Amino acid sequence: MFVRYHARPVLAYCLRRSTHADAHEAASDVFSIAWRKFGDVPDGDAGLYWLFGVARRVLSNQQRGRKRRQRMTDRVGSLAEAPAPSAETVVLRNAYNQEVIDALARLHPRDQELVALIVWDDIPREEVSNLLGISVAAVNKRYQRALRRLEHALSGGDEYAARPTRLQRKEASHERYRATRTGQPRAR
Repeated sequence: MFVRYHARPVLAYCLRRSTHADAHEAASDVFSIAWRKFGDVPDGDAGLYWLFGVARRVLSNQQRGRKRRQRMTDRVGSLAEAPAPSAETVVLRNAYNQEVIDALARLHPRDQELVALIVWDDIPREEVSNLLGISVAAVNKRYQRALRRLEHALSGGDEYAARPTRLQRKEASHERYRATRTGQPRAR
């Protein structure tokens, strides 16, 4: 009785917002959800409004899924269109990739993790901030600095790659302080 009474308005709601096939699938999903949550469905007109809310969420999920599939199709399609690289290109690319991997390995582990999460794992910065427990602004700043250090390491510099530890910096600071107190020239 419940389905027979509310099926037409729910289907009409879905048809106004989606294609014919998607609307029928959404209406089916709405009543499937209503069946599973039968104890939560209010009586009378309030039940119809509850079903409209479920239909809105189901249609929204369908639309997100459709967009996700389209993005994936576009992504895969663009990969398929690329011509096969020549052997020389593959060798050069592998050599460059190895240089990047070596330079990345010389960075601080915190920088390595950040670059890997954003670039290789393709995780949005908002999610990286949640994952690391820091703000998005901190992620952006650390990422900017990590890329600068990576660029420096790729150009052959080891200034950022071989950063001294906190203890080494503290000992060097004490050494400089002692040198100024005794009048000895500072070693740099």
